[in-house]
Amino acid sequence: MGPPKTRRKSNGSGIDKKPNVALVRESFECAKKVLELDSDEVIQKISTVEKSNISLIVDYNKVYEKLQDVESSANNLKELNSQIELLNKNLLAAENSVTNLEELIQEVNGWSLAIEKAVDERV
Repeated sequence: MGPPKTRRKSNGSGIDKKPNVALVRESFECAKKVLELDSDEVIQKISTVEKSNISLIVDYNKVYEKLQDVESSANNLKELNSQIELLNKNLLAAENSVTNLEELIQEVNGWSLAIEKAVDERV
């Protein structure tokens, strides 16, 4: 014969309470570990997203600064273009004046030659 059988206390349902408590405790610990692992994974993913976001913000700021430089350069080019157009108009006006002066010089030369000829004929 073996050792005498000991009878466990029952809660009236025929189910022993001590093994249930141990099972609940073990289930709770397993669930706790799963939640901790999931939490750690979520925290790592959030950290990765945060680092990516910071990197994108830095890149955005660099691009924004370059765009401001480009905008400034574009405004300078517009101003220079306006100045060139004004200078071009002034140059065309000067060329027209030179052309008119050349015509006047030719006319005065013609008169001068006519006067010279008339003087030579009288002499």
